[in-house]
Amino acid sequence: MSVRRAFVGLVLAVMSFTTACQPTFLLPAPSTPCYVGVFALKAEQFTASVSTPIGPVTLALVPGGSVGLTITSDGHWSLGGTETVSVSGAFVGQATAEGAASGTYTESGGTFDFAVGSLNGSATIDGTFNGQPVHLNLAIPGSWVDKVIGLQGHASYTCAGSGLSLSFTSLRLDF
Repeated sequence: MSVRRAFVGLVLAVMSFTTACQPTFLLPAPSTPCYVGVFALKAEQFTASVSTPIGPVTLALVPGGSVGLTITSDGHWSLGGTETVSVSGAFVGQATAEGAASGTYTESGGTFDFAVGSLNGSATIDGTFNGQPVHLNLAIPGSWVDKVIGLQGHASYTCAGSGLSLSFTSLRLDF
C-alpha cells in the first residue's frame, strides 16, 4: 500500500502544481545588430585619389592615431579622434586631422546611408608643392578636407567578431 499511496500522492501533487501555476512564456529580447556599438579604428585604406585645389592626391594612413566610432540603434553615429595620413601626388607630405563628426544613418540589407549633422576640428598640412615648402592650418568645416572627414554617403558594411568594416566608394574603414 505504501507504494500506491506514494504514487497517488505524487499524481495529486503534480496536478495541484500544474493547475495552481500558470505558465509564463518569456520571449527573447530582439538581438542588437552587429553594427551597433563603440569601435576603435584599426585600419584605413583609401581606394581612390582625393581631389584637392592643387590636383588629385593619394592618401595612406600613418600608424599612431586614435579614432573612435559610436553607432547607436536609434539611427545616430559619432566619430572623433586624431589621425595622420601621408600624402603623395601634386603635393607630397603629411596631413594631420583632429576633429569630431556626428550625424544620422539608415541601414538596409548590408548597406548604410550616412548623413553628416555636425563637423568640427582642424587639419595641419606639411610638405612640398612644386619643390616649395608648404605649411597650412585648415579649419573643419570650411575646406576641401571636409570631404574626407566623417561618414558621408553610401557604404556597405560587414561584421566579423566584434569588428565592423565600412566600404565607401573610395575609402575602407576597419574598426
